[in-house]
Amino acid sequence: MIRRTCYFSVISLFLLTSFVSAQSPDSFTQLTTDSGLKLTNCDWSPDGNWIAFMSQGYIKIISPDGGDPRSLNDDVTVYSANPHFTADSKAVTYTRWEEEAVIERLTIDDPPKFSIIHNNVLDGFTSNDGKYLTFTVRDYRDSNNRYDMKIINLESKTVTNILDMRDYGRGRFSYDDSYIITGHFNDSGELRLFKVPIADGGPAGEPVQLTSHEGNHMYPSRMTKDGWIVYNDREIDYEKNLKHLVMYAYNVNTNESKRVFPDISEPHGYGCLSPDSKKVAFFMGTNLTSDMDLYVADFPF
Repeated sequence: MIRRTCYFSVISLFLLTSFVSAQSPDSFTQLTTDSGLKLTNCDWSPDGNWIAFMSQGYIKIISPDGGDPRSLNDDVTVYSANPHFTADSKAVTYTRWEEEAVIERLTIDDPPKFSIIHNNVLDGFTSNDGKYLTFTVRDYRDSNNRYDMKIINLESKTVTNILDMRDYGRGRFSYDDSYIITGHFNDSGELRLFKVPIADGGPAGEPVQLTSHEGNHMYPSRMTKDGWIVYNDREIDYEKNLKHLVMYAYNVNTNESKRVFPDISEPHGYGCLSPDSKKVAFFMGTNLTSDMDLYVADFPF
């Protein structure tokens, strides 16, 4: 575990106190030192014991208190990403790229691997009751870069379309599994967070826009019991280079959006919350495409 600690002379400390306190969240802890971490989401296990993340194409887990990360899939030959814990915290689903994108699941203690669904599928996320998995599928033949969000019943293997999208959204079940939250374009072409009502593994109403502040809202985290999620405000250029990245929080009970760390100047995001909403884990670094590391801080709300 690595903690950032700064030492100043008495005069420097006096002059910079307000700056340092504004820039550093409480209990600021750096968990990884893997320079060149690819940007991807992390996920905090529902039992609070682990954080899953992707590093150099491998899925890893680490204790929120620090220590050495443990790799779950050293046999990967191409790339894997999008790790998410199952509701019982015993397994992680993730996307693995080989000849095609495949969603797989690994148990964290004795990891036999098995495939859930094939054919260019991305970002599987399991419902809290364990019955369903939401995922995104892309039709690479579509020049408009369209994606579909779907749900699979993990027992019957029935697949149902939930939402047609103009870009890659990531679906997250609400805490009570009554809707899915995802990034989606509104009628004005703005990328915002929406909720999609669901029932019995299928759509149960029209999408409802949740967030409205400026920016591009995407990659929501797992929802906590008291209704908090964190998400990205992200900007990319025409060549898909990341230019801007900050982290926001949204509460579904109060319909309130807030920037989590408004005084942090370094790019940061792709976060997740502890189950009790007291801590937030996120990636931060000086470069938007490399040198990103995983941090944990107190959640300020």
